[in-house]
Amino acid sequence: MSDSPIVRIEDAIKTTIATDYSAMYSGLNLTGRVIIGENPTAPQIPSASVTFVDFIEDFGQSMGRYQGSAEFNITGYVAGDSYSADSRRKQAINLASDIIKTLTADRLLGFSDGIVDDIKCSFLARDGDKLGIPNVGICYIRVLVSRQTDRGD
Repeated sequence: MSDSPIVRIEDAIKTTIATDYSAMYSGLNLTGRVIIGENPTAPQIPSASVTFVDFIEDFGQSMGRYQGSAEFNITGYVAGDSYSADSRRKQAINLASDIIKTLTADRLLGFSDGIVDDIKCSFLARDGDKLGIPNVGICYIRVLVSRQTDRGD
């Protein structure tokens, strides 16, 4: 039995971002360090998690078609200088930029069967000290995936 389109998209996001960013802004490697599901603390540094938020659907452009937007959140955790909240925030911004650049390199997320029309991302970065996770920078990336279907799934 095949997984639903939303599960397939979530898996594709995880696979896409679990890569080596050594030659990019952050200089980090997330290979094998991305999980699916919420994690209130950093399981390891660096790491990331992908979480499905919701799927909002509307009427399509023609009868029998639906268009919708699936929202996923990515939370990234990076190490930082224990004396500098600014360094942690900057590193979190760098990781978010790397992840977004990687995700948007293929805006269909590798699907050729039409389950993804496009993606767009937005992000913010925070100092983990303010959230009870000391010496860590945290980035939050909102990923919106637009898609159309004739089944409403």
